[in-house]
Amino acid sequence: MSLAEFSSVSDAGGPVPARRAAAPVAAMPPLAMPRPLVMPPPLPSRNYFLRHWRGESSLPFAYWVNGALAGIGFVVALVMLFVLCVNLLPVRPQNYFPLFSAIYASLVIVAIWQIVGIWRSATRYRVGGKRFWGGLAKCVMVIAVNLHAWAGYAAVPRLSVLYEVVRGDSLLGQHTFTVSDDGDTLEFSGGITFGVAEELKERLDAMDHVKTVKLNSHGGRSAEAEEMADLIKARGLSTEVTQSCLSACTTVFLGGRERILLGSARIGFHQPTARIGFDEPTAALNAEQQARLMRLGLSQEFAVRANQAPPHSMWYPERAELLREKVVTRIVDAEPAEQGTRSLRHAEAGGRIIR
Repeated sequence: MSLAEFSSVSDAGGPVPARRAAAPVAAMPPLAMPRPLVMPPPLPSRNYFLRHWRGESSLPFAYWVNGALAGIGFVVALVMLFVLCVNLLPVRPQNYFPLFSAIYASLVIVAIWQIVGIWRSATRYRVGGKRFWGGLAKCVMVIAVNLHAWAGYAAVPRLSVLYEVVRGDSLLGQHTFTVSDDGDTLEFSGGITFGVAEELKERLDAMDHVKTVKLNSHGGRSAEAEEMADLIKARGLSTEVTQSCLSACTTVFLGGRERILLGSARIGFHQPTARIGFDEPTAALNAEQQARLMRLGLSQEFAVRANQAPPHSMWYPERAELLREKVVTRIVDAEPAEQGTRSLRHAEAGGRIIR
């Protein structure tokens, strides 16, 4: 018996109506996948600087115009300002440090703008099939990054030194001005930091009877010291040293009409050191210092000797030599008096020292 016959016979032996064949199910059409949303390429920026930054400029234009040509012109202008700042910073760093910092920050910002824009333009160039020129431009930018890093490594320590000076020149220590009870003497003690000359001028303008500026200083900034000497000389004031007057303090001392050495006080000379944050040839610094001492009345021979001691040592001339070379006009030695007080005896320039 066939399977068809078997399916048509029931268990009771009677015939079973054949089942209807199911209607064929129509095939469902495949679901249509949504097309990916394609964004149109962004339009190039109308802003010149933004267009270069995004790498939308052609590589030749970005490299030669924005990189080489514009960079040369910008650096030349900034170098001129930089040189101007170098000449002004030793005189008034408080006033010119912000300009100097702005110049350096501008150099860094422009360099980043140039390098990033050229790098992105080179990437587009390589995607377009010109792999060699795009790769070569990127190699040049890697070299440029290293050059800028080296320049920053050299500049940042100088900026930190300048910043420390602007904050108060703490390496030279604090200074004080003290007025005597009778108003005849103004005493200066401490480091000669930037701004001291202006402070001295303000105090002298406010004092009607001052005759002497007493000094006790280990030195400091030579430009400030020369300004202080000019102020003292212009007013015809005398200078005195009670303890020590070293380095740049000697310049202030030499501005006095009368220059008096009291007791066991000492005057010390040495070579100048480089100006703040900048390296300068030793010979040029020594020549500048010698010319300064000669302008203040010292002989050329003495000025040369005063610059022979290295910057970290000190030359203390003998008292007789100080008189002979007219570094001091009077030496006053202190001796115990019979009543237990101290009396002062004088020796005029060119005479003998009374002990």
